[in-house]
Amino acid sequence: MKKMLRILLAFCFVVGTALSRPSKIKEDGLTSEEDDDVFLMKRSDLRSDWCKTRAFKQTIKIPGCLPVQVVNNFCYGQCNSMYIPNHASEKPLFESCTTCMPKRSFTKTVTLRCPTLPVKFRKHKYLHSKKCRCSTVRRTTSLGES
Repeated sequence: MKKMLRILLAFCFVVGTALSRPSKIKEDGLTSEEDDDVFLMKRSDLRSDWCKTRAFKQTIKIPGCLPVQVVNNFCYGQCNSMYIPNHASEKPLFESCTTCMPKRSFTKTVTLRCPTLPVKFRKHKYLHSKKCRCSTVRRTTSLGES
């Protein structure tokens, strides 16, 4: 158990510092720092996360009002996740799940013209995504569930 914990800590360090090259990432892959190294995965499988912010035109529609087009951003990318099962428990030894999502977002207000309503103008708030990145999220399903 102690050895597995050391391996997990080593992996967390490697994933957390993807740009650095600690000695445990060898030519052939990721191993533990023990004398009797345990091979976890091939080096070619250790890929960098990437997450991009892309602009798009979003149409805001409110019943009774004319649609308005705004420029917003969406997030797109591939972020690393990992799950190491535990032979002695249903809880994993280690799990990490990341997703490409807004790092910063804020509320913007747009004014819509509403010719068929008693109030001819209506303000509407929407969420504007500013910048995206790979962020850790909590898993909401248990093993065996979809």
